[in-house]
Amino acid sequence: MSKSTEELLLNSVESASRRKIKIPDLLKEQDSQNKIELREDLKSLRGLAVSLEIICHNCEESTSTMSSKISNKYYDVNLRLTYGMRAIGKGGAAARIFCGLMNLPPSPAKFERHNSLFLNVLKTISEDSMNAAVHEAVIANDNNSNIAVAVDGTWHKIGYSSLNGVVCATSVENGKVIDFEALAKYCSSCKEKDLLKKCLRGRTQNPNESFNKCIWELIPKTVFVGIETLKFGVMDAVICFNDGYVSRIKVFEALVIKPGYNTERALLIIDNKRIFEAERIVNKVSLEARNKRSLKRKMDKQNLDEENEYQAGKY
Repeated sequence: MSKSTEELLLNSVESASRRKIKIPDLLKEQDSQNKIELREDLKSLRGLAVSLEIICHNCEESTSTMSSKISNKYYDVNLRLTYGMRAIGKGGAAARIFCGLMNLPPSPAKFERHNSLFLNVLKTISEDSMNAAVHEAVIANDNNSNIAVAVDGTWHKIGYSSLNGVVCATSVENGKVIDFEALAKYCSSCKEKDLLKKCLRGRTQNPNESFNKCIWELIPKTVFVGIETLKFGVMDAVICFNDGYVSRIKVFEALVIKPGYNTERALLIIDNKRIFEAERIVNKVSLEARNKRSLKRKMDKQNLDEENEYQAGKY
């Protein structure tokens, strides 16, 4: 097998989807001249990663390559699967069903072993995001570090019976998360009304409720999870809540994984849809508020006119 043919096939394995070239069609074209065969070595399966062997039956030479690169001792495709499942609030069981229905190789047997790697990366990125949010809030508060915050607690299960919970603090100035703590036991002080009154300064807790919703979208309340999985979801929620879904690109970059065009595009589309929906809701609420104010003015004017109408003996 010539060197140029070998390079062509190896490049096609890595970038067939990017170049919109179907590997079977390419092999068929080459096979008519060189009798080239592409095989999957099923014994080499490492989760979704597999060894691809390219064989030239003319010269009996062969070469092989894994279908995915390795980053931080794990194959990129398996790390992507783990992060993808966690991002939609699912785990190893869902990954196995997904791979089965998609006719993919079985997902990694020890799905949770990737958690520690993501935890370290998400910890760094979420802390950077919260530090930036604090800096932004201080600037908005005339460079005064005595910023107002809203504190709230949320629990894995309804009724405060869960052993897992999260306490978060959001800035009143910009609505972003500036600190959080994932708890393994119930902490009654986080739900004290007096504490919340002191922190809120009379303002609403909408950012906290929005962040809580973001957490439990990543970690459904119907499924029990350990404290590490909880932290995984909370830190991922922090970066998405503060900086948008596109911030997940930083996670891939920290893992030395090239996000790719489709990943970047998908995250940008999700963020744009979130912004559009948020603006739509704000505009709807503003319109309803304006209509209420307008109706109130009309009613007040009508009542005033009725009071000023001539009545016998009034003047």
